[in-house]
Amino acid sequence: MKKVSTQAHLRFLACEFLLVCLTLLSSAPAQAANSKRESSLRPRILISGENSEGSRLTLQVAGGGMHVWDLDDDGIFERRSSRITRMYKDSGVFTVRVMRVAGNSDDSLLRRRSAAASIRIRNIRPTADIGGPYQVDQYSSLTLDGSATDPSPGDREAGFLYSWNFGDGSVTEGHELSHPSHVYESAGSYTVTLTVRDRDGARSRAVSARVRVTAAAAPTATATSVPPFLQNPEPSATPTNTPSSTPTQVPATNTSTPTPQPTATATPTRTPTRTATATPTKTATATPTKTPTPTATSTPTPTVSATATPGGQEVFAQPTELTDIVTNPDIGWQSCDKVNTSGQDAQGFKNKVAYIKYYWKDLETADGVYNWSTFDQRITQAHNSGQKVAFRIVTVDNLVTAPTWLRNLGVPGYEFVAEGGPTVWTPDFNNATARQKHFEFLQVLGQRYNNHPDISTVDIGTVGLWGEWHFGDTTPAVPMPSQANLNLIIDKYFEYFPDTPKVAQLEHQDSLTYAVSRGAGFRGDCWGNMNWQNRISPPGMYAQRIAGAGTAGANAWRTAPLAMETCWTMSYWENQGWNVDYILQWAVDNHVSQVHNKNATVSAASIPKVNEMLKKLGYRFVLKELRHAASAAAGSTLMLSMDWENKGNAPTYGNYVIGVQIRNGAGSAVATIATPTQVKTWVPGLYSVDQSISIPVGLAPGNYTIALSIVDPVSKQPKVQLANSGKDGGGWYPLTTLQVQ
Repeated sequence: MKKVSTQAHLRFLACEFLLVCLTLLSSAPAQAANSKRESSLRPRILISGENSEGSRLTLQVAGGGMHVWDLDDDGIFERRSSRITRMYKDSGVFTVRVMRVAGNSDDSLLRRRSAAASIRIRNIRPTADIGGPYQVDQYSSLTLDGSATDPSPGDREAGFLYSWNFGDGSVTEGHELSHPSHVYESAGSYTVTLTVRDRDGARSRAVSARVRVTAAAAPTATATSVPPFLQNPEPSATPTNTPSSTPTQVPATNTSTPTPQPTATATPTRTPTRTATATPTKTATATPTKTPTPTATSTPTPTVSATATPGGQEVFAQPTELTDIVTNPDIGWQSCDKVNTSGQDAQGFKNKVAYIKYYWKDLETADGVYNWSTFDQRITQAHNSGQKVAFRIVTVDNLVTAPTWLRNLGVPGYEFVAEGGPTVWTPDFNNATARQKHFEFLQVLGQRYNNHPDISTVDIGTVGLWGEWHFGDTTPAVPMPSQANLNLIIDKYFEYFPDTPKVAQLEHQDSLTYAVSRGAGFRGDCWGNMNWQNRISPPGMYAQRIAGAGTAGANAWRTAPLAMETCWTMSYWENQGWNVDYILQWAVDNHVSQVHNKNATVSAASIPKVNEMLKKLGYRFVLKELRHAASAAAGSTLMLSMDWENKGNAPTYGNYVIGVQIRNGAGSAVATIATPTQVKTWVPGLYSVDQSISIPVGLAPGNYTIALSIVDPVSKQPKVQLANSGKDGGGWYPLTTLQVQ
């Protein structure tokens, strides 16, 4: 081995040292550049908008790029976009996280690509409305018309604490106490004051109204053995009985005829004179009872009289017709995606239907694995609040994707973006596996909820954005399934929900035509938009869709319900200068039974207009007269002759019948009868009904009360409120007296 001199070795080490230094110096800029590049990968969250509950915030990543968002700080990044909008339902401090998804997938680098931001949402105090001014008689009960609004959906759902000061030294407070009653014992002028408080403790400004109390005589107790429904008898006329087994509808030309008054100038077929009697007997006369003094809370009572006829004495009643809103199952105002807690919403609109959308992915969490807890909870809540549930199943919308497990099965589909939302996925229902899984879900759903007593309607949904049977404004454009497969989906809804009223969407002409031909009603989700596609302004897109469905479309309302959801809200209509009167009347003229305003506030100017519309939506049954023989033997048959009118714009779609109750002198029912006379065929118009009932065998002689109602044929319990006064606590209308011999 050749020896290396010390001097040469030192020269070598010096060269090595210089080389290392040069390498380090040359790599420093690159390292600095890498550090700067990695720092630039960390996203920066920009927040704009109003940071108060119920308002929408825009969350955006500076510099663009694709990102995923964790909106509830649970470690799951559920939204994919560089820009999103979000509404916070309640006040508080919330954390959002965002992470860039493009580039190197190294975990440490990904962590440097994420960022978080805290968002403080402030509480907005509610707004109270006291109604008024009011006027009432001294000693009479006054019911106040209070309400509250709040921009927070969370606060609205929780309800409000109402605090009332009646101005006479009396105060009261209670949760959802929006309509308290109070009696003023002294005449004069009072100022009643209301404040409301939300669940976060924010109190509204106090609002006041004047109450004018007029002097009245002090109330005294008056003993009488005469039932209220026999008081204030007046002469009237008697129609001739013409027995028949089915109701006879009076020609439509008679629907504008004023209600006949109890005078001697009635229809010629009726006996020209009658003598009023409080307690019908075999004689034709009796002393009328004294007419009670009316008060602010007195309820109009039916005119009840008796007359001698060739076949014996006859008794008849003409109940007083109501002129205000009558709230009934399956018609009128809807709450939207919530259930009432007090039978009405924050503005006092009473309603019997909660319209709720459910996502397929939430109900079937894995293939064949179902979670019905939320669905059942809503039904229970609705039942307890006197509502039914109308529902739709949604597969995909602009924010929520279709079930992930379905995609994992290899089902083909489409990724798209709609209305600035994240990228979502929908299955292609032209695929056999997609159809099979869809139909399996619908079958289980139908087995569980078809003919459920607390279900009002089921939408033929699941297809398209929000289940609306369209993929409008999607990028890239998503095609609808073939018409053959769309018709097959409609068939499955009819197969699995044979006993539940069904409504189709107005968006897809050929599918609508097919669905109504099978007996479905329909729903429009953009009611009121007079600009976009000329929906309401004549002829209007919806009018075109209905006309395009031919005779079945024009007559769909006769056998199935029609429903509408506002496009935006009614306040938006006003802000746009749209003709609110025309839009509301359009719903009445087109036989719509149910509407909702997405739980948004209705302006003070539009509330009276909405109330007038609600008097006409759906069925409105008025009993005009009941007639029958004044006496009958136990075990015999009694013919009841009735004149009815449906003053609404549609029939009822429930299986209801006329019910009759026979009560003894103590007010207890000795017989409750569900007659075979169905009312679901009663489209608007007049009807004459002759219905025989059996008097129970062995019934003791004496006077009995005949009460009517519209009842469930199985339970025999009243289900429909008549547009007549006189309803008792059980939902029956006591009308006449029958003497059993």
